[in-house]
Amino acid sequence: MGTYTERFSEQNEVMAQLDPHVYGAGEQNTGYVSCRDYHRVAVLILTGAMSAAVDVDIEEATTIAGAGAQQFNAGGKDILMTQQSSCYIIEIRGEEFDTANDYDCLNVELTFTNNAEIAVLVLGTVPRFKPVGVTQVNVVD
Repeated sequence: MGTYTERFSEQNEVMAQLDPHVYGAGEQNTGYVSCRDYHRVAVLILTGAMSAAVDVDIEEATTIAGAGAQQFNAGGKDILMTQQSSCYIIEIRGEEFDTANDYDCLNVELTFTNNAEIAVLVLGTVPRFKPVGVTQVNVVD
């Protein structure tokens, strides 16, 4: 658990993102990221205007190249987003990965049937080692 003086950026890492954008019909992926240094991962999805529902699938693999890709946790984290101007949060614990087969990488796949304004952040939380990397953010003191 963090302390009162610990900065958010010392305890949470932005591991992947899809920038805010109006995406058309098709598929968008965050790309696989390694989650092995975190006990938990949070996927935050912000929606704006949407012409149709958006399907979200979480996938896991054994490498960040996507080796052995499979549906995460038998699809237990897959959702269908229907609410505009909302925030969806998918929480994942390290033990939910298929660790018996060395799965520890994660990808967020969004499938659009029509235009939708979306932004996605994948955060590594509860790190095994601190401080966490800040290569994907600009920290302002």
